[in-house]
Amino acid sequence: MRWVTRKNASVDRIACPWLIKRFIDPDAEFLYVPAAEVKAVAEREGAIPYDVGGVELGHVDGRCSFESIILKYGLQDPRPGSPGDDRPRRGRHRRRGRHAPGGRPKGDRPRLSPWFTATTIT
Repeated sequence: MRWVTRKNASVDRIACPWLIKRFIDPDAEFLYVPAAEVKAVAEREGAIPYDVGGVELGHVDGRCSFESIILKYGLQDPRPGSPGDDRPRRGRHRRRGRHAPGGRPKGDRPRLSPWFTATTIT
């Protein structure tokens, strides 16, 4: 399947091909053309246009192109706790902390990662 979008890289135009190749079409071909030519090239080449104004897989209803592709192709985030995940929370995915029952005792400070260093500027 062929996909077409505007030339010149941006976040959406980098992330969308990754999403498409990884989860929708591993054999996808991408065409990058001037913005004014995207719709004409899509028709001529039988390609799916994305990340350009006026197309289904663009910025629609507050969604970016990446989110529009996820919605159109019914992709779901497999990580527990991701949006749309209705599985019960267990273990480390349960909310912890001073506001949750069973959280850290008062005065017990969280430990920092060994790679994290804090600097105080006075």
